[in-house]
Amino acid sequence: MRDGRPWLELSRKEQDELSKSSFASLRVRPIAQLTPAEVFETVNSLEAWSGPSPRLKQGEVRGDPNGRAALIRLASDFLYHMFVQDDPAAYRAWRTSLGYTLVPTPFLIKGWTVPVDYETIFKEPYPGDDHFVSVFDAFWVRASATPSCRATGVCDGPGAAFVAFGQVAATNPGTWPSPRNVPGLPVWVGSTALTNRNWWSAPHGGFAAVLKRKGTLRVAVVGLILEHADGVRAPVLLEFYQDGASDTWWIRNLIVQNPPFGRDNTAVEF
Repeated sequence: MRDGRPWLELSRKEQDELSKSSFASLRVRPIAQLTPAEVFETVNSLEAWSGPSPRLKQGEVRGDPNGRAALIRLASDFLYHMFVQDDPAAYRAWRTSLGYTLVPTPFLIKGWTVPVDYETIFKEPYPGDDHFVSVFDAFWVRASATPSCRATGVCDGPGAAFVAFGQVAATNPGTWPSPRNVPGLPVWVGSTALTNRNWWSAPHGGFAAVLKRKGTLRVAVVGLILEHADGVRAPVLLEFYQDGASDTWWIRNLIVQNPPFGRDNTAVEF
């Protein structure tokens, strides 16, 4: 709300101003140059975790403490390998250790148009699917070197972080737990979002495939306000799911919410 007007009635400029002012008072916990253990300790010790939790929509649950702890650990490892270290080989090794494989699926080649994007961005012919690792590395290094794609700190303060659990049904796969009414921060979701490209295949076939087989899946969202190398503070939602066969959490998505108008919109490649 601003001057009594709901978010959707604000101009884009007013939305950006409200977002910036809402996040300006938050403290920043630097993560650049930290070790994986230090990133986990930074995220796990956020004062925001002990504050009031967001109100959940009907049917959502908060989950048990162990599930929450596992998610914070996975989210912290994700932050470290995505934003702190800058070696694509180390990132690939981490994803592989979790059970993922890097393969040129039809969804990546045709749906996400990797070959077209490669030729557009790098001004050279696509080297072919046999060189998919080097193609991934090129995109990953480009994003890692882009200030708007590189997080340098995690914000802390009332409402600056949340974990929400829920279920997603095949009949409505877009309904995920959302940070409604997070105390102290009126603009978590906003009206725009930047969805990034997930290059990795899970052994069970991925979220869409397992959801189709199972009908419903347990899901969770970790929300953090990150400060980026371009100085922008923005909400980042990390989406996870379970495959129905174990308690293991799998990475589904990384979404930057409410990016300000005119910001470099280079996608994070994960």
